[in-house]
Amino acid sequence: MRLWLPAAAVIVTAGLALSIYGISTPPHAQPPISAAGGSARAEKAVPPTSRPSSSSSQPNPSTSRPTSSTTGQGPILSKTPRSPLHKVVTSAEESRSAPARLALPSLGISSPLGPALGLNPDGTVDDAPLTGPTWSLPWWYDVGPSPGQSGSAVILGHVDSARGGLGVFFRLGDIRAGQGIDVTLANGTTTHWTVTSVHLYANADFPDALVYARSGPPVLRLVTCGGAFNGSTHEYESTFVVTATLVQ
Repeated sequence: MRLWLPAAAVIVTAGLALSIYGISTPPHAQPPISAAGGSARAEKAVPPTSRPSSSSSQPNPSTSRPTSSTTGQGPILSKTPRSPLHKVVTSAEESRSAPARLALPSLGISSPLGPALGLNPDGTVDDAPLTGPTWSLPWWYDVGPSPGQSGSAVILGHVDSARGGLGVFFRLGDIRAGQGIDVTLANGTTTHWTVTSVHLYANADFPDALVYARSGPPVLRLVTCGGAFNGSTHEYESTFVVTATLVQ
């Protein structure tokens, strides 16, 4: 009689069970992604002819772009935006506080933020409506970190609207590496950022895991539509992402 045969049978049976039911590392938790192909920021608009359609690695100035605000509640566009009178945060990680105001001095933009938004029921990123008093204001993706916390703090904005005209981020693709961004938080502190990159991603190749990262050093990302406009779908085919790091 061979006593090792029952033990071998047990081992083989266990192996078959593992093979059938599967034991593996959990699948990667995908960050928010649009069901339309990687970007939930489709604008229902007629594209302006002066809109840049390529990566902002090459300057693309346009004399036809706005230099002043047209609505009382829209973004303030000026050559000398107001300097916020707030205490300043630089190197230390900021505690969670919603962003209240965004300034891009190189583009002449200083704007309050509209209501924060998160996810739609289907898991895609929620868009601010393209009509109403706050349509042209940027908004914070409040499922992720706030500016200054670990990970990617994401602020989105519309590029334009068929009814409303030009949005707050119409010129976002013109910003360059090395230029500054200021974000004032609801608790009264101001975080200062330096642009490190500007990318134009095809919506089908949008890097959700990178843009919406929940860990890592503090990073600010500004997101809007860009590239060619598809007249059939009434959507832009690409997305601009500006990445900035916290000033040390």
